[in-house]
Amino acid sequence: MSDAEQKPETADAERSAVASGEEATKSELAEPDATFPDRDLIERVVEDVVRKHKESRIARAKSWITFVIALIGAVLGVIGFVENREAARRETSREVGILLDDSFDLLGGEEGTSFISSDLRIRDPRILEKCDRLIDEALLLDPDSSRAHVVRGLWFFAKGLPKEGIAAFRKAIELDSNDASAYNNLGAALLEKRQIDEAIAKFRKAIALNPSDAAAHSGLGIALMEKRQIDEAIAALRKGVELDPNDASVYSNLGIALTKKGEIDEAIIEHRKAIELDPNHAAAYNNLGIALTEKGQVDEAMTAFRKAIELDPNDWRAYNNLGNELREKGQIDDAITEYRKAIKFGPNQSNAHNNFGAALWEKGQGDEAIAAFRKAIELDSSNASAYSNLGNGLREKGEVGEAITVLRKAVELDPNHADAYSNLGITLLEKGQVDEAVATVLKAIELDPSHRLAYNNLGAALWRKGQVDEAMTAYRKAIELDPNNADAYDNLVIALLVKGQVDEAIETVLKAIELRPNNADAYNNLGAALFEKGQVDEAIAAFRKAIELDPKHADAIINLEKALQERY
Repeated sequence: MSDAEQKPETADAERSAVASGEEATKSELAEPDATFPDRDLIERVVEDVVRKHKESRIARAKSWITFVIALIGAVLGVIGFVENREAARRETSREVGILLDDSFDLLGGEEGTSFISSDLRIRDPRILEKCDRLIDEALLLDPDSSRAHVVRGLWFFAKGLPKEGIAAFRKAIELDSNDASAYNNLGAALLEKRQIDEAIAKFRKAIALNPSDAAAHSGLGIALMEKRQIDEAIAALRKGVELDPNDASVYSNLGIALTKKGEIDEAIIEHRKAIELDPNHAAAYNNLGIALTEKGQVDEAMTAFRKAIELDPNDWRAYNNLGNELREKGQIDDAITEYRKAIKFGPNQSNAHNNFGAALWEKGQGDEAIAAFRKAIELDSSNASAYSNLGNGLREKGEVGEAITVLRKAVELDPNHADAYSNLGITLLEKGQVDEAVATVLKAIELDPSHRLAYNNLGAALWRKGQVDEAMTAYRKAIELDPNNADAYDNLVIALLVKGQVDEAIETVLKAIELRPNNADAYNNLGAALFEKGQVDEAIAAFRKAIELDPKHADAIINLEKALQERY
């Protein structure tokens, strides 16, 4: 080999010697070159170089070991910190969960994925205060807890602060867009505020996130009922029952939907199932009462409403419904008492004020009634029934122009509101818009073929058009549908007299007087019939009775003068 080729081998050998340790190095130096002048010096120098080299390597190794140990220590420190933080987080989460569980128990809820906020009605301020403290503590521990904001929303509703409750549910969704409970409760809150379309969207989102949430299906069913999508509502509620066959509320809501569909017998069965599952379910008794009312079992219905009140003395709905039944039975004073209780426990409930106004109207307290109708509209500007009643009241007071405006608003809000069409029709008639009046009342009958007042109003409109026979047919239909409709009897009497059917006219007007003994118009009509019959003295007595009841009754005064002239 050439010299150039040997150098690498020497270098390899040197590296090998160093790597092999001290003995290998000495072995390599065992045969010194005789040309060196000081063998011992050279050996010491070499040994010193080797020793320093070894010390340097050892120092570097120690440095690396120290670094690795420090690195391991740092890693273990980080792991320990993370573990401690995770443990703290778990402990905080556990504490928050306990606080929220306690809060929810105070609000009267049950464990589950979601709750219906509109059912919360807490009156004890001590409970609300304690619950408030628990929720505050939970939010202090974890301000970003979605569930804490959900429970806070429920607390707001229990406190009677729906706007703040809705904001809390929205905050929960902002923190956790997959919180089905937050969507469900927001849906229930929006439903309470009658923001139906958005409520439906939130319930559907809750169901998409948690398809097994029976409460969300139930809430969706209720919202769909408000949209008059009854078949879809029933389907949603049946799904709720399927998912949770032990939830009394879902059965009760299904019963409501079946009632709206006209399947009353099945509705009663569902309400009774709800009561069987929960004998203290006040709402189920209330809803059973409604179904029994539709069945015509009024006394049983009133018993159900009174049981609902016994179980929940703060439920405005039961008082309101009991008032409705008492009003139907003619017990107006008792009805007014119940409506006042309904308003006491539900001061912001538009329907309670509307029904209270209707009772006051029947009591003859027109101004107070109109004030109640206006209050109902103030509380719920979408309450078509309140507009209809207000329009009718304004018509009776002679404010026909405003009445027409209000009634047009009623049918705009609810194109299926037969009462509103009927009232609008008779009001248009008073304005002289006869053809539109007939068309409007016929619309009411189309919507509700059993609408007794609409037939009476149709008769009045046809009479105005000179269609006497058709008017009599309409009056007879009104009486057939409601044998106690005194107005229809009064109107039929006039038509019969025009047609010369005096005997039937007398028979009819006596029935009207039987139904309404203090009606001056009826006595005036009786006098007219008797006069046509030639019974002048009896006619004079009838006219005098009419004037006694209404001293300013112009027709009776004129007719009395005519009868007296005839007799003398």
